[in-house]
Amino acid sequence: MRRPNRTIEIFSLSALDLFASAMGAFVVVAALLFPYYQRHATVRNERERLTETLRQLETEHGRLAELAGRLRPEVETLRRQADALARLAPRAQEALELERRNAELRRVIAGMEARQRVSFLILRIGWQVNADIDLHVVDPDGNEINFTRHNRNRRHFPGTQAELTFDRQRGPGVEVYLDPQVKPGTYKIFYNLYAYPLGAARVPVEVGGIAIFRNGRQNLPVRTLSSVNASGRVQDGPPVAVLVVAPDGTIRVQ
Repeated sequence: MRRPNRTIEIFSLSALDLFASAMGAFVVVAALLFPYYQRHATVRNERERLTETLRQLETEHGRLAELAGRLRPEVETLRRQADALARLAPRAQEALELERRNAELRRVIAGMEARQRVSFLILRIGWQVNADIDLHVVDPDGNEINFTRHNRNRRHFPGTQAELTFDRQRGPGVEVYLDPQVKPGTYKIFYNLYAYPLGAARVPVEVGGIAIFRNGRQNLPVRTLSSVNASGRVQDGPPVAVLVVAPDGTIRVQ
């Protein structure tokens, strides 16, 4: 019989299929990773940049740590000062309260001093003869207070509280002028023999008086009147006395 020919095959179909599958898998993986092959330089640059940033941060951290070390004593000092201020806070509140009370006291004292500078003025004249003697007072504003303009109701001179409080038309008699808040300036005082009552003897009348004020009292000059001045005009002649009121409320009679 004839012997059949033997064919020796190194690779079978199964081996070829395996190789083809492996090649396909490699191609697929290579295709998937292909975009990342070009990014190697970019990744390297980014890594270098991050490395430099990290180095800078480490340097800054060291600088800040050194600065913190230098500032630590000052921070400790400030902390102690804060603790001391916290302990002194109640005393500071007390100091503020004392300062407020001190300011109130200063205002009270200033008010008292202002009231002390305000003086009063009382003028009283008197005579012993049966006659009608009138007291005339001209204040620094030119207001003439007398029996016709006594200002007891503040109708004649609303700007002042001065008034002729008592007017006597027969003698012996007195007349009284009162100013509870006398203003600084010059006050002129006049005596006037206005008339003799019916049937009274026309004899000379001696008139004197006194001025009373905050810083003392002083007698007014004595004058003898013999001429009747029924018109009541007195400013044409010289005043009997002149009172000068200083800004501090003191008064002197000239």
